[in-house]
Amino acid sequence: MADTTSSALHIAIHDSGGVHLVEGWPAFGKEKLEFKCAGKVKTFAFSKDGKKFALIANGCVQVLNPSLWTVEHTLVHPTAQEIVWSPAGSYLAVWCLYIKKGDSGAPNLHIYDTREGCILLKSLYQISQVNWEPQWTGDDSIMGRNVTNEVHFFKCPVLDKIAHKRVQPKLKSFSLSPSTSGHHVAFFTSSVKGAPCIANVFKYPHLKENSRPLVAKSFYKVDSVEFMWNKQCNAVLLLTGADKGDADSYYGEKMVFLLNAKTEDAIRLTFDKDGPVNAVTWCPDGKSFLAVHGHNPASCSVFDAKGDLLHSLDEGARNMVMVNPVGNLAMVGGCGNISPRIEVWDLQKATRLCLQECPDVTFMQWSPCGRYLVTATCSPRLRVNNGYRIYHYSGSLQFEYLCPAGTELYKAQWVPTSTAAKPFPVSSAKVAGITSAVKTASSKPYVPPGQRAALSAGDQYVLTCKQFLRQIDKYDPNSPAAAANQAPVSKNAARNKKRKEAKKAKEEQAVAEKNLIVFEEPEAFVKKGKKKEEEAPVATVQLSGDADKKVKAIRKKLQRIEKLKKEKTEGKTLDKQQTALLGNEKDLVAQLKSLAI
Repeated sequence: MADTTSSALHIAIHDSGGVHLVEGWPAFGKEKLEFKCAGKVKTFAFSKDGKKFALIANGCVQVLNPSLWTVEHTLVHPTAQEIVWSPAGSYLAVWCLYIKKGDSGAPNLHIYDTREGCILLKSLYQISQVNWEPQWTGDDSIMGRNVTNEVHFFKCPVLDKIAHKRVQPKLKSFSLSPSTSGHHVAFFTSSVKGAPCIANVFKYPHLKENSRPLVAKSFYKVDSVEFMWNKQCNAVLLLTGADKGDADSYYGEKMVFLLNAKTEDAIRLTFDKDGPVNAVTWCPDGKSFLAVHGHNPASCSVFDAKGDLLHSLDEGARNMVMVNPVGNLAMVGGCGNISPRIEVWDLQKATRLCLQECPDVTFMQWSPCGRYLVTATCSPRLRVNNGYRIYHYSGSLQFEYLCPAGTELYKAQWVPTSTAAKPFPVSSAKVAGITSAVKTASSKPYVPPGQRAALSAGDQYVLTCKQFLRQIDKYDPNSPAAAANQAPVSKNAARNKKRKEAKKAKEEQAVAEKNLIVFEEPEAFVKKGKKKEEEAPVATVQLSGDADKKVKAIRKKLQRIEKLKKEKTEGKTLDKQQTALLGNEKDLVAQLKSLAI
């Protein structure tokens, strides 16, 4: 089915050569615009609507016009590291490295008003790069930033005066809802001296110390929290994580909590399968969300806004989930610590449309229209097969670009286009595509080298053949074939061989003599009146370990019998066991002779 997107979609590419814009649909990979500079580009960022663009290069922050790719404003910040746009694109935040000069340093967080030009509103201190980003509401009317144990809120564009603040001991992070009205704020406080962690939601601007939260939840074993608001901004998902691993997972225990400010309910989601929670995401309508949970093969479950389970998708190897902007397709796949793969599911019918392996992928993203996926292999995560690919949701590869030798790809993302997300019917038919030029591991069974010639000749492979070295017959050096391949032996080699054989024979003879056992008949069985000849033959045999033990045991019994006979002649009375032993003398002598044969 042909796409009905009105305007072309573009992809921004950041590589070692600079930043350039290519067409992502319909002319896949067609070069659109290119921005070249003398130095390397550190990073870039688009506003949410894609109408504003900024990058860091050559110690400056440059604001460009995305349609013409021309520089409109240049902000000199030699140590700039990060940039972020407000949701409506009215403000730009620049974070620079904090450099201490003397007893104190200069402010390193700069907020610019970009509605009319590019005016510096305020420079603030933000030493740590962790959670440095200021947060705005969806209409850019309120800005908040985290200070030690406090969160300060400003009414934009006035940043010289704090409008409201929330003081909360051991406050670690917060989240301001991206709403246009009826704003909410969520806070997370870490554990203190065995006390539980606390997450609570307040109605803005009721943030005083004695203010009652709309909803609160306490829990243990949490070091960090990721906040995810739904579209209505009246419910927030918390994906918690622990820094230390446990017996179940190296990455530590992960939990999911749902805090609903509308119903004032706070619940922890429970799953029917044991294992970590890998990913959680809201659907675009904000009425349901998906969670990937459990040990691989992991399960993906769909919940409503109240946290009730709707249905679960089939299990598979996965650790991430993304819903397209339209909300009718979900990409449930793998990346990172498992083999990269794409599974596209129809959420309305709960059926899988495709399963596609994606080698060496470090980044995935839905297109603004919701029909295509871009995957990228970026440096420094991977320096092999750097490039990007465009897949249709049916699993067919539409375009592939591999960086030439000496070029590294750092980032590839779709240019945001809010008007491109339009409903479309989902088809299970796979569209035509191309074949990837990247070599992948073969799925055919391994064939030993000794059988490959037989397979090439058309013979059927037999599983009972000798596949390993231990199954091959031992080499016989005395065989005719071995003798034919032997080189003529020199005199010295023959003499050494003869000496070694003689030494080996002598050692074997010494071992045999050590194991010899000599048996002699008892004196009681020598005929009376007949002298024992010295030259009488002596039975000499070589016994195994078990026979040697039996002989020793019989000889001990015969020696015991001789003592009993002497005691009987001396007049001592014998018991039943001793008398029975005397009666077994002939049998023991017969057994001794049989073992000596």
